[in-house]
Amino acid sequence: MQDTQRFTRRRWVPSYEVSDVDRFVARVEGTLAGTLPPGQTVTGGDARTVRFRVTRRGGYDERQVDDALDRYAEELDRHAAELRRGAGGPGDAAAEPDIPPRPDGPAWEF
Repeated sequence: MQDTQRFTRRRWVPSYEVSDVDRFVARVEGTLAGTLPPGQTVTGGDARTVRFRVTRRGGYDERQVDDALDRYAEELDRHAAELRRGAGGPGDAAAEPDIPPRPDGPAWEF
């Protein structure tokens, strides 16, 4: 998702603030590419719990963003498991705890 407009823009209906989503997605992509310092990386859990400001002025379609976040969460989980395997840690994805769907309380909030 490197294009300048990642998701459909919506007007007059609740939608996610573009700058919030773009900043978070950039951090996800940086984490997956290995270009962010440790304090800036995000996890699959972060992608499941992030909350964005809502606007009615041309924000991103909420359903599209939520679907992409679900895919990013899975990819981030796989990425973390691969890093653990490479570092000699437990990398068996089956041994990873089940992470519940996004809770009501935000872990990341813009």
